[in-house]
Amino acid sequence: MAPLKEDKLSAQLSMNAVQLKVGDLDIMSTYYPQALGLEVLKESAAGTSLGRGAETLVQLTPAPGLQLPARGEAGLFHTALLFKTQADLRSEERRVGKECLSLCRSRWSPYH
Repeated sequence: MAPLKEDKLSAQLSMNAVQLKVGDLDIMSTYYPQALGLEVLKESAAGTSLGRGAETLVQLTPAPGLQLPARGEAGLFHTALLFKTQADLRSEERRVGKECLSLCRSRWSPYH
């Protein structure tokens, strides 16, 4: 069955920042910039805003004592980040790849 025209999302559709509760704000505030290339836009006792330019993409909210889900319970989440261009995505892939390679070399090097 062909989709109806009404089923299509508007090209103008956008999402607000995703808000994540985190047990350790310091660790996660370091992880997202290193792993995903996000910039720290704002830090306060209420949390950390991360994004690109002036756009907040991820809002980390501290939740001290946050319990990890028990085995067999849902607890994983997925966050998708869009890039303006394919070139921007490739650039970030290269940066993350180099950083991961450097980390692997330093962590598993017999000389460290």
